[in-house]
Order: sequence, then structure tokens, then C-alpha cells
Amino acid sequence: MAGQAFRVTPQGKHNTKWGGRRIVLQGETAPRVSVHGIGRGKLILCPIPVEVGDYAHTVAKVYRYAAKEAGVELTYHIDAPKPGFFIYPIEYEKTVMYTVINEGFEDTVCFTDAKTGAKIKATIKAQSGIKFWLNMRGELAAAYGHGKLCVGERVFEAEERAVFFEGKMLSMG
Repeated sequence: MAGQAFRVTPQGKHNTKWGGRRIVLQGETAPRVSVHGIGRGKLILCPIPVEVGDYAHTVAKVYRYAAKEAGVELTYHIDAPKPGFFIYPIEYEKTVMYTVINEGFEDTVCFTDAKTGAKIKATIKAQSGIKFWLNMRGELAAAYGHGKLCVGERVFEAEERAVFFEGKMLSMG
């Protein structure tokens, strides 16, 4: 296990940079992410702080690797990672609740629910978020928040706070 490693070089000539300054180069000079056995667990060591870099795909690669090593089954698959978006799913017996937060400017993020295959597209206002529930058929069951949410053919759109439940707008506030 101690020899297991990969380089932080997902694509492009330079993989991670901070404020325009390159710090990780492709090839033999690239730092390695390594896995070390500790008791019954594993320590995954990444020698650079990829989370604060300019390339979201580098962070996604390291986190996918860590999830695979830990045996974690992913709840969703994101089409293109975007910095500033936080997607937090909670699985229940008959539904999945997603909280999606946009810490940046108004933008759109697209992802797929792993269990149901539902395609989700959320356009969220700057510094805002949206919360929604999917049933086990991948259908939008309820939503709350600021922005536009598309799940398959269902669309939830609210300029202000709104609650949507089983196809009906319940309240605005």
C-alpha cells in the first residue's frame, strides 16, 4: 500500500495555480498523492492544498480518488465541477434531500443523482441557495429557495423565497 500513488496532473500543462502563479508542474516534478496503511484504515496524503487552487477539476480528481479508496459510494456525479458551489445530499428511505449553495456570482451547475439517474440543473443567484427533494423515481417532490431548478421536465423557479410541493406553489415570502 505504501507504494500506491498518483500525480496531481489531471489535464493541461499546469495543473494547479494560485493567482496566476504555477506551483504544480506536469511530469516528474508533480507532487504525488499517496496512500499509507494505518491500522485498519488508510491515510491519503496530498502534499499541496488543492482546495485553494484555481482548477476545480484537480480538487475533484483528488476527492474522487479518496472516495474510491474509502469505499464511499457517490450520491451524485457532477458534469463540470465549479468553484464556489457546495452540493450536500442527505439520503433518506424514500427521498434524497439536496442543499445546493452558490458562494459566488449567479451561475448554473449540472449534476446527476447517482441512484435515480435524474439530471439536475440549478441556476442559483449569487450568495444564495436552493433546497430540494427527489423521490426514488428521480422526480422533483419539493423545493425551496432562490433560483431556477430543472429536474428532468419539471421546473421550479422563484424570484423570492418559494415553496413548491408536488407540483404546486404553496407560499411566497
